[in-house]
Amino acid sequence: MESSIHYDRFLQDQKVKLSRFERAARWATSFMKLRFPYPDYDKELEAVEFYVKFEDALNLGVICAFLTLPLSALIYFTGRNFITNWIAIALPFLSFLVVTYFPLYIARLRKLRILGQAPLATLYLVIAMEVTPNLESSVAFAAKNMPDPMGRIFKLLLWLVETRTQPDMESAMNWYSSRIREWAPHVAEGLYLVAGSMREVGTVRTRTLEKAINVVLDGTRRMMEEFARGLDLPVMATNAFGIMLPVLMLVMLPIVSIFVSTVNVGPAMLLIYDFTLPLLLATVIVYILGKRPGSISEIKYRKSRFRVKLMGKEMNALPLMVISFIVFMALQFLIFLAKPAIISPMVEVTGTSASLLTMPFIIALGVPTGLYYLSWAQENRETKRRIETLEREFASALYQLGNAMNQGIPLEQAMEDVAARMKGSETEVFFTTATSRMKTLGWPLNMVLFDEKHGIMKHFPSNLIRNIMLVVMKSAEKGPKSAAVTAISVSKYLKVMQDVKDKINDMLSDSISSIRFQGAFLIPIITGTVVGLGEITSNLLVRIGEQVASIMQMGSVGGVGYVGEFLNIQGALQPSFLQLVVGIYVLLSCLTLGMFVGGLQDGWDRMAMYENMGSTILFGTLTYVISAALVAVMFGGLAQSVI
Repeated sequence: MESSIHYDRFLQDQKVKLSRFERAARWATSFMKLRFPYPDYDKELEAVEFYVKFEDALNLGVICAFLTLPLSALIYFTGRNFITNWIAIALPFLSFLVVTYFPLYIARLRKLRILGQAPLATLYLVIAMEVTPNLESSVAFAAKNMPDPMGRIFKLLLWLVETRTQPDMESAMNWYSSRIREWAPHVAEGLYLVAGSMREVGTVRTRTLEKAINVVLDGTRRMMEEFARGLDLPVMATNAFGIMLPVLMLVMLPIVSIFVSTVNVGPAMLLIYDFTLPLLLATVIVYILGKRPGSISEIKYRKSRFRVKLMGKEMNALPLMVISFIVFMALQFLIFLAKPAIISPMVEVTGTSASLLTMPFIIALGVPTGLYYLSWAQENRETKRRIETLEREFASALYQLGNAMNQGIPLEQAMEDVAARMKGSETEVFFTTATSRMKTLGWPLNMVLFDEKHGIMKHFPSNLIRNIMLVVMKSAEKGPKSAAVTAISVSKYLKVMQDVKDKINDMLSDSISSIRFQGAFLIPIITGTVVGLGEITSNLLVRIGEQVASIMQMGSVGGVGYVGEFLNIQGALQPSFLQLVVGIYVLLSCLTLGMFVGGLQDGWDRMAMYENMGSTILFGTLTYVISAALVAVMFGGLAQSVI
């Protein structure tokens, strides 16, 4: 069948750029050629347009498992103890499982994003149906204006109809609804209602379309409330077993290290605290955030110029990052040249403040990393604040806009009236800027809002505001009365979603405050104290070992030989090595907890995550360094006077 010009253009738009994982998985299958069909696995990925099959992920997992064998061998022959041996054996299997089931996690994230976009997508369909009661043109309107993945799904439906895979759009929508009914029943029901409205007329069709919106909204609200209610136990378990228990175990490690036969626990501690625990904690947190419903609002942030406010003054953070990294790394290098033994797991360098000899390395990592995330977030914080304020005000603004247009006032004039009533608000800035540019430049509203170079949406990069204005302008094609109905309907939708968001934030506030306090203060203080106590313990053990050796040489006490065999003095952890391991663990924990807090607040919003990661790692690094230094300086010489 010869394709039309429109269909050729559509096929061009439908070309999908595969991700790196998809390309790598397909290459792995062509290289390994292992064939193991798993229909249920493939069905999950097909539902979200992820172009990988189980056999692709399996082949890539096998290759990754083989690639980790050299690292496993290095861990096995370097550690040479029970813990490191098990880690070395488990590493290839873990990498295989992670790579094989990674596509399922991506599928879950895409499903959640679909669920987050579903209310607005349904609203698009309903508004387009009210303007032009044609199902195919309504889907085309939604496909043009909705971002992926919902935009891609609507394009798929158009493709199925165009290629006659489905006889008509109603059949295509019913087919897709049946595919998602298991994991998105409210979205499937909404699409069924929209598709079935074509067989109805007049007020019956209007009621059916309104019911479709209400069904999707109610389902979305229930889903988000269920997530918030079920979050208490996972967050509590993550705090207890992923954060507090490992930190408390650190308190015992310096003492336990001298009772472990002749084995030094340093390598095992390094693998556990700087690799295994952070990886497990990040996996659990990503899994929890993977259940959080997607946000209906997405903000396009600008590229960072690394500007940050410190002590009320704005400055460029890039020189601060570079200088702090170079200075502290150079200092650490000089200390290492003077005392190479500071990175040895076994105690060789002791004395007052010996643990601080590796502290410059932690500062060199923590300060630039925190400044990077914080500077990126601070530059975009004002944009996020303005957009959140505008989105919160927009429900009331749209309601007033609808009332004005109900009196027969055109959309542009109604925007001026609403701006005059909402003095001092972001809505006034938005509407006033739009109407003034229409008058001064003579541009239509569509160009004033969405022009690529001079459109005011560049200053308000919210997909929610953009989509709402598109919907209102689409309905305004039938006149002010139609636009009024649309504006009032959208205002009710925004009010419901804002109430749900506020309720969820209220339910999560205690968990968020607790995690933020742990990451910025509690964990760094405890671990800093542990480092100081570890230095005292090492100094005491070295003095005990020296006196036991001298007594054994004199032969004055017969039972001292047994004590020397019972205590592994040489296996005690070196203070500088302990500080190095604990410091890296603190930095990784702060980053992970900052990501967790940002994800709980706003889903996968980049600004929220970066802001929390930056502030947590900066405050955490500062608190850790101060607490470790204070304990080391105040009590570091205690062992010298005890014996």
